[in-house]
Amino acid sequence: MPNDEEQQTPTTETPAKRPAKKRYFKLPDGSVLPQSEFKSITKFDRDVIVYYHGEEKVVVPAQGKKKEKVEWITPYDPDRPLLAKPITPSVNSPICQQCGLYEHNARNPFMAYSGPKEPLITIIFDGVTRAEDIKGELGMDGSPAVIRRIIDEAYKETGVRLDEIRWVPMTRCTNWLKKMVDLKPRGNWCRYHVVDDLMRHRPVLVIPVGTTALGLLSHKSNAQEWSGRLLTYRGWPDDWLMNPKYSLPRPDPRAENQQAVGHPVFGSIPDWRIPMVPVQAPRLIFATQNPVVYARWAKSIVAALKMAVNGTKALSYMLPHYRWTEDVNAIEFTCFAPTPKPPACARGPKMPPLSA
Repeated sequence: MPNDEEQQTPTTETPAKRPAKKRYFKLPDGSVLPQSEFKSITKFDRDVIVYYHGEEKVVVPAQGKKKEKVEWITPYDPDRPLLAKPITPSVNSPICQQCGLYEHNARNPFMAYSGPKEPLITIIFDGVTRAEDIKGELGMDGSPAVIRRIIDEAYKETGVRLDEIRWVPMTRCTNWLKKMVDLKPRGNWCRYHVVDDLMRHRPVLVIPVGTTALGLLSHKSNAQEWSGRLLTYRGWPDDWLMNPKYSLPRPDPRAENQQAVGHPVFGSIPDWRIPMVPVQAPRLIFATQNPVVYARWAKSIVAALKMAVNGTKALSYMLPHYRWTEDVNAIEFTCFAPTPKPPACARGPKMPPLSA
């Protein structure tokens, strides 16, 4: 069962409607600005901020000819938006409302992540199976169960215990409808919870299982091609992970000619990286019915466990010969400089034009 006290499954049954009133952000210096002035933040992320930080109803009394008005105030620090509590899923969460999987008759919706708060390895898979949903416990069926068995059997070789593993599904609700659902677009929203969890419980190594989990954590979109290879989880600034415009400075309404940097929900650009070793989904391995393929796949998982124990460092993509410039002419010269034509003898004889 989940052992994180801060992760409790909400009991709200129907989404609460937000009243259509004027909404404001109250900044740390006490100033209050309309949310509409934060135009560089998408409405979805503004809604996430309001849900996460909460809002207070403030009644401004009538003065003279001015009528009484109601304002909804949300405390918000753009420089440090994350609080001590995690982003909790619920039917009132804009994240879950976009995903919608909680409407698919799950017995235990919003399944809490399972494992230690300081994990050696975090294993991320695409979703919660029906058996896990019935039991209310992760890691007991599907891909996690197969990998759990391999970890347990390789304990003497690797020294990795099951209680050092954190189990994180990319989507947290099970689909019980007859029609199958594509988990990738759902995970695109639920990924907010995964990113939040990786920031709060940073492991030594991340193992995404299958193409869906890998593609939602990096630009690599084929787990078969990258299975067992050392990659790097670089966090939310990657343009494939979140909104690309948050990777660049953007207008900041707090002051004229001021720019904001970082993600409006997750904060400043992280200065850390996590080694990542993806593996194929077990169902594809079993589909081959080839014991050699299975043995090679299991061996790649054992190798990943050893990397975590040995403290493998994340790869650095900032090579020493890289240089940064905002000079457009220098960029154009470097990237688009014309290539000199080879001599005529190297190009071959000139062919006559085709007849009409």
